[in-house]
Amino acid sequence: MRLRLSILLTLFLFITAFPQAGPDTLRFNKSILPGEHLTLVYKPKSYDASVKRTYPALILLHGWSGGYKDWANNVDLQFYADKYEFLIITPEGYYSSWYLDSPIKENNRMEKFFWDIFYPFIISQYRTVPEKLFISGLSMGGHGAINYFIDNPDAFAGAGSMSGILDLTAFPENWGIKDLLGTFNPKNPAAWLNRSALNRLDKLKFYKEKPLYIECGKKDFAWKVNVAFINKAKALGLRIYTYEDDGNHDWKFWKEGIVRNLDFFSDWLNGRTPEKKD
Repeated sequence: MRLRLSILLTLFLFITAFPQAGPDTLRFNKSILPGEHLTLVYKPKSYDASVKRTYPALILLHGWSGGYKDWANNVDLQFYADKYEFLIITPEGYYSSWYLDSPIKENNRMEKFFWDIFYPFIISQYRTVPEKLFISGLSMGGHGAINYFIDNPDAFAGAGSMSGILDLTAFPENWGIKDLLGTFNPKNPAAWLNRSALNRLDKLKFYKEKPLYIECGKKDFAWKVNVAFINKAKALGLRIYTYEDDGNHDWKFWKEGIVRNLDFFSDWLNGRTPEKKD
């Protein structure tokens, strides 16, 4: 316990939380990251007055070429934090970190940072608990959210993905993935398979009670990998719920998607199972 408290105290020296109207801004500076790491934390308006209450929370990851302000620049996150009484947390994922630990780049250790530093800080400094904490994201962030959930399902109540690139091996030349994992080699694909959500899905076979919520539009270039992911999840008997329409890989879909995600997670916590389970 003393070690944990010491670690958190040390972290606080590297983190600045600015008390102000609007979201908290967290700053982390670690050599294992591509650069300064910033996070916005939106608190419900009732949060400061309800000091003994624990709140549901959503960690919301952005997509490739984006940043920690992407969601805030496109969606009124404070409105949704107030409406659903959720903490909404939008961490930096950098331009193309893919939220993974790169075997090539020592300053792209996103998984290590998430589990050793970021997650413990959120749990210790904000009034939420794993039983009320969800994670989701769009595109690159959808893959990251599912991968973090697969890493440690006990750390979350459930996970979601919007237009997620859920099979990295389907896009070997795109979005800088090979800069992190090396060139994809079909004869020796381990580096890619070991970090691709679709291939790692088997690890959830003992966590069938926790929900996965997967969204993708039929005009999206990620549609096929989402279908493959959904079919494999069904074959494993996982508790997977889906949404599909004719949408594309764009903010129109994601602006509507965050509402569907929050509706789903809020209903789940309140025992309202979605009417349609795929």
